[in-house]
Amino acid sequence: MQEFDVHNLRSFDYGTLAGGRFKPHQAEGIAIMATTPKTLCADPTGAGKTVQAGGVLAVLADWRNLPRDRPALVVTRGRHLAAQTAADLARYLPG
Repeated sequence: MQEFDVHNLRSFDYGTLAGGRFKPHQAEGIAIMATTPKTLCADPTGAGKTVQAGGVLAVLADWRNLPRDRPALVVTRGRHLAAQTAADLARYLPG
């Protein structure tokens, strides 16, 4: 497993976050999900699940390890949330 600092990911645009940093629970979730296969983020509404998903994708992109045999799954309710989630991820991951 590679070492990483969730507050210094090359592939993530920190300017999109309030205060320019992940909240502590988001940083912890990113670290767990990036290093543990088959994890689930079931945080409550407004906790930053999409931000965490972006963080995990940024970790994997920085490692050049976006797995094609283990695709990520993002579940949303309704088309409007799917579009919003896609737009948010594109903002967090500009590359």
